[in-house]
Amino acid sequence: MQIAKALGAKVTVVASTGKLQLLRDFGIDHTIDYTRAYFSRDGQRYDLIFGVNGYRSLADHRRALDPQGTYVMTGGSGRQIFEPLVMDPLVSRRSGQTVTSMVAGSSASQARSPL
Repeated sequence: MQIAKALGAKVTVVASTGKLQLLRDFGIDHTIDYTRAYFSRDGQRYDLIFGVNGYRSLADHRRALDPQGTYVMTGGSGRQIFEPLVMDPLVSRRSGQTVTSMVAGSSASQARSPL
């Protein structure tokens, strides 16, 4: 979020009620309380959706994505991470949207500083 903001993007974050003020304090442009609103059905479209927890389905995210937008999933269940990888060739060919997953490793060698 902070990198996107620093690069000049307009950022919308979907979060629980208790986190909304903190997000606003970080300078987030728009916040959506997922306990009160269903972001994928309000008609708003996004260039990029970065899903970090997997609470919503791929179809929900694609519904809120611009026709040429990109959806990146990280976190969630194995199925929620794997589904975008399998679906990307099909989705991108048919719709122009891109769906993918991002997985980061966490090993001791990755955590060590090179210094």
